[in-house]
Amino acid sequence: MQQRPDVPTTLDAIVRFLLQDLHSTVTDKGLQFRVLVAANALNQCAAELRAEPVRSIDELTRLQALIPDFAVPDEARGPTDASRLAMVRALDRELAEQLRDKRLGAEVDGPVLEHLVASLRATLEATNPRFDLSDKID
Repeated sequence: MQQRPDVPTTLDAIVRFLLQDLHSTVTDKGLQFRVLVAANALNQCAAELRAEPVRSIDELTRLQALIPDFAVPDEARGPTDASRLAMVRALDRELAEQLRDKRLGAEVDGPVLEHLVASLRATLEATNPRFDLSDKID
């Protein structure tokens, strides 16, 4: 049985087409640049889609530890990827509200900061793999 390629694989194929087949045939410099921008955007989307399941599970685990008494919204109930992402979005909003309203005590600052740094690091690993993620600043 033949199966369709997944979305990241399809995006990879489009990126290859843009860079290997199309880019060299375009003579207009402005259009060449836009082809490169489009290829980069598609490449970034593919990387994010590949990393998303692990990122969202890790983020959800950290958020649930930070806000254990959060009432789960209806759209976030269920075992699907969409419900997991809805839960992450809802918990992100709740964390932002608690930070904005200064409802988090000083004892939570360490874990909150660790969560924010971990989330940012995971996002940068997916969206900009060449970004220097070392803790050392020169």
